Amino acid sequence: MALLRLQVRDFRNIQLAELSPGKGLNVLLGRNGSGKTSLLEAIHYLGLGRSFRTHLTNRVIGHGEKSFTLFAQVESAQQNVIPLGLSKSRTGETQLKLAGRPAERLAQLAEILPLQLIHPEGFSLLTGGPQQRRAFIDWGVFHVEQSFFPLWARVRRLLKQRNALLRQSSSYAPLAFWDQELARLGLRLAEHRPAAFLVSAPSYIRPSQDGIIEYFTALADASPVPVLLYDIPYRTGANIDTETLLALAAHPNIHGIKDCGGDADKTQRVIADGRLQVLAGEDAQVFGTLCAGGVGAIIAAAHARTELFVEMARAVQEQRLNDARRLHHALAPVIRLLFAETNPAPLKAWLAAEGLIRNVLRAPMMMASEGLGRELVGVVGGLLAARALVG
Repeated sequence: MALLRLQVRDFRNIQLAELSPGKGLNVLLGRNGSGKTSLLEAIHYLGLGRSFRTHLTNRVIGHGEKSFTLFAQVESAQQNVIPLGLSKSRTGETQLKLAGRPAERLAQLAEILPLQLIHPEGFSLLTGGPQQRRAFIDWGVFHVEQSFFPLWARVRRLLKQRNALLRQSSSYAPLAFWDQELARLGLRLAEHRPAAFLVSAPSYIRPSQDGIIEYFTALADASPVPVLLYDIPYRTGANIDTETLLALAAHPNIHGIKDCGGDADKTQRVIADGRLQVLAGEDAQVFGTLCAGGVGAIIAAAHARTELFVEMARAVQEQRLNDARRLHHALAPVIRLLFAETNPAPLKAWLAAEGLIRNVLRAPMMMASEGLGRELVGVVGGLLAARALVG
């Protein structure tokens, strides 16, 4: 989704303004009170149907005006242009139009214009209660899993109905059906939520090992789901020492590590300790990590012929090492090509050739060369017969 055009009328101190954002990152500059935050607030209103500064509509409507009007043109994932309009009056009346037609639910806005607000009060996600963190996660899942929102809405309605009955009922019998339905739908809802958070060490500042422990401990204490450590010092500039990893393994909410540390001794010691699940993060080292006792991998290359990586892991688990070795050698040329130029450009080129995504990258990343893209298509295509190597 991309915001192509925005028109704002009688919104706070903005009488009339039009904006056509450029591709990529847009920066708003201006003096204090010139309307920068109000412009962002207007975009937020179009995406969520509410302000992030106040719950009172009258404070948002321009002084002396009866209503505010917002209009936008949004490019969909299919590259269709969708007109979007929202108006709110001081009397509480809301008018919403999508593609020229009246719409009934403000939630439809979020389906068309997904956005995420990052502001100074964001630290409350760590310091506040779990309800705020669940809401943050739910909003992210909603934009990824289209079936999540209707299921979430059903759970909300069911919970309200159950709570209303709870205030009126003097016995549990009338609540039994609602509890069963709530449990059933709650389990389905939980399947959509993240299984864990993958978190790297802070980049640029190069913290001490004590600082790294304090950082991950604070995140794990606050996280509603398990935390996976991401050790990738060549990206962050912060190496997580073996003793630090073993200290963090004592935290009940830190469950594993994506290992891109490039230190075979550290990898083996963490595996031997047994408290953290070790997942290979370097594509070329998956076979070795699995054979040493790792439980899996989080790798880019597995987007290409995922089933062969799964089969290699299964073969190691079942002690069919000759089969696993043959698959490893068959996949090695693909892995080399995928990292012959800066990741993820080669992978995106292959996915685009398969018709799965558009081959678009944000600056300063550059698209893969045409020659490499063609070579990848040929080599990955040759893996179709790789299963014949097994058995």
